[in-house]
Amino acid sequence: MTTITFEEWRRRFEKILLVRTTAWMALQTYVSFLEQHPWRLRGMDQEHLSRADVRTDALRSIYEDTLPLPQLSEQKRKSEAYTRKALRDSIKQAENVISCLENSTFNGLPGVFVPADVLVPKIDVFPLREKYQEMVECATGFLALFDWRSAHKPNILDQAVSLTIVLERDCKLQERQALALVRLALLAHGYPEEELEDLRDPYKIRAGNFRKRKEASLKRRDSFFQVAHSSYLKRHNCESLMAKIQADKLAS
Repeated sequence: MTTITFEEWRRRFEKILLVRTTAWMALQTYVSFLEQHPWRLRGMDQEHLSRADVRTDALRSIYEDTLPLPQLSEQKRKSEAYTRKALRDSIKQAENVISCLENSTFNGLPGVFVPADVLVPKIDVFPLREKYQEMVECATGFLALFDWRSAHKPNILDQAVSLTIVLERDCKLQERQALALVRLALLAHGYPEEELEDLRDPYKIRAGNFRKRKEASLKRRDSFFQVAHSSYLKRHNCESLMAKIQADKLAS
């Protein structure tokens, strides 16, 4: 599938978008949502925007969210295979370090390193174990994404998932309304109608091919963001604690 410019895509899209249809009404809802949440606009000055400006931004978002998925070159596949192996090796090594830190004792004290120099204070190894654990969680999340892309053959339904989730979750559109808009966007990209039957035929929608891909995508996304959020919280809490310690030192 050849990627076309936004201008060409918009010309095609406007030609097949009929007034008062389900897709047309879904687009109006999306534009209204962006008007109420201007911070969601992409690359536009959020002040003094007309509805036409917001509509253009909405169309650009639809265009970008339904672009044909890039095909990985052989060189890119080899590079990602090396990255996956490096991540697996790093996770295994980090888990071994964590195990050693959890099960070992130093001079009879669990989780504490006692230097030979008696003038040096004992060192708690718990922060070190936490850093390794954080690394394992983060690397595992990224590895899952790399593994999925390596094993997953791109499908046109995947191009419909991201925008459909936004339309359903944020704009509160029903599934059939969201899919009507997404289907039109994909038609404007040049996909033939027969390849988009899973997004139009009520029976095929109920059969669940698209819903299964959407649910799988949500699970991957939630898993990844859970790892990323956990990593952020740990880093943020650590920085907050260090700032508090520094402030207490200055106060004393």
